[in-house]
Amino acid sequence: MSNNEVKNEELEVNEVVNETEVEQTEEVVVEEKQEVKENNTNNKQEKKEKASDSKNSNKSKKNNKQVKPRSNKAKEMVSELKKVTWPKFGEVVKKTAVVLVVVAFFFVVLFGIDWLLSLLYSLLTKAM
Repeated sequence: MSNNEVKNEELEVNEVVNETEVEQTEEVVVEEKQEVKENNTNNKQEKKEKASDSKNSNKSKKNNKQVKPRSNKAKEMVSELKKVTWPKFGEVVKKTAVVLVVVAFFFVVLFGIDWLLSLLYSLLTKAM
């Protein structure tokens, strides 16, 4: 066998391998699409069941005229505030200083613009 024949056979083998890989990936994609469709239908069914359950529970609540006690909002708020990661005092001071510097800068800039415009206006009104 010559080198060309060997190369041709290798190319043919590679083409066959590539074709089988493509077919396998296509099969996987089709299976994944089917799974997604099944999940969507399951989710829709679950939502319908939950909606019907909530309707039934609302009807039973109305029929029984029982009122659930309201949850304690203060306790819920405290439990949520415990989950917050609070900044250190140093960080708060630094960020406050940055805010104050930015506010002061814009105050000076806006004051300067206002002063220049008022000066320009006074010059225009004196000229008339």
